[in-house]
Amino acid sequence: MCPEADLRSAAKNARSPATKVTVFRCPQGAEFGNAEIISDRVRLDRDRLLFLHIKDVEDLKAADNRGRAYRFVELGRGRVDLPAVFTALRDVKFRGWAVVELDSVPDQTRTPKESALISKKYLEEKLGMKV
Repeated sequence: MCPEADLRSAAKNARSPATKVTVFRCPQGAEFGNAEIISDRVRLDRDRLLFLHIKDVEDLKAADNRGRAYRFVELGRGRVDLPAVFTALRDVKFRGWAVVELDSVPDQTRTPKESALISKKYLEEKLGMKV
């Protein structure tokens, strides 16, 4: 996991004019689920942000068989403050594409389609997005 200071430093130092598209894709960013860092990055890179990769994450009580003490979950079911992130996106008038990803279905009683519908419902009903 990246320390918070490293994430902030990476966000500030990734300002090369050669970089046209900036996507906050450090997996540790998702592990942190820190909306302030992600929102800062959205505002910092407003002129270069063309595409989003959106996930939500929750903590596990114990590490899984891969040594991870977290798992990715449907949007709105984890600890990422997605309303704060989407507020930042609205503030900078983001009009690009976004992909919502879920690595696997966190609740084995659901199908992948059911998990996708949970995320879709969250985007539409809680965040006011058109999907």
